[in-house]
Amino acid sequence: MGDFSLFRIDSAFTQIEGRTGLTWKPSGMSVLAGFVQFRQSTVAPGAENPSLGWLEASAVSAGLKWQHAFTDNPITPMKGHLLRFMTNTGERTFRTDTIGAANKALVFEIEAEAALIQPIYKRWIAYLRAHAWWLNSSNLLMSETRRLGGLHSLRGVDEESLYSTWFTYANTEIRYVFDRGSWFQVLFDLGRFGLELNQVKRSQWQIGLGGGLTFLTQAGSFSVVYALGIIPGESPGFGQSKIHIGYQARW
Repeated sequence: MGDFSLFRIDSAFTQIEGRTGLTWKPSGMSVLAGFVQFRQSTVAPGAENPSLGWLEASAVSAGLKWQHAFTDNPITPMKGHLLRFMTNTGERTFRTDTIGAANKALVFEIEAEAALIQPIYKRWIAYLRAHAWWLNSSNLLMSETRRLGGLHSLRGVDEESLYSTWFTYANTEIRYVFDRGSWFQVLFDLGRFGLELNQVKRSQWQIGLGGGLTFLTQAGSFSVVYALGIIPGESPGFGQSKIHIGYQARW
């Protein structure tokens, strides 16, 4: 196994990540992988802290990943489940041009996900998903955080607008299926996330409520979702609603 990714926001944040390892399939439904991972995050001067200049963090870690999936169709499942778990640990090095010496610390990451697609009655199907993640180390940078929000996490929120060093959320959908790969859905999302950096420590609940339509064509799968994002304790309004549009190509 192997993958590589590059993520950049304007000229402020840059993150490079690479992973390589070995994969073992004990059965047709399960995959176990051991991997070595490299990450490098760079923050431009003043982008995260006005008193600090250029910042860089790099980490080399080793970990395990396990996945078990059983569905009636791998592309457009109407019944089945997914279980996924990942953890890794290693050494992380933090540098800044205002401090000559590099700071080394342990980094630990853990992630778990479970999903269930269950027929209820005739054309009605329930889709349930839970996802949790936690990253722990000293002097974490904003570019090392995970970004939540959007069609594939918490709906009713701008795409990848919520920065976090840990999160847990659940997606619930009741779908009325027209045919395989096409349905109308009513959705409810509930999540809590936190951001713990050197000068920032906060956490927040987030709720998403709405509905949408997914339809399958020869060109791929299209999704349109309208959702209202709600923060408990604040008055909801239509100004907090979002329309999410997604497309998945078929080759």
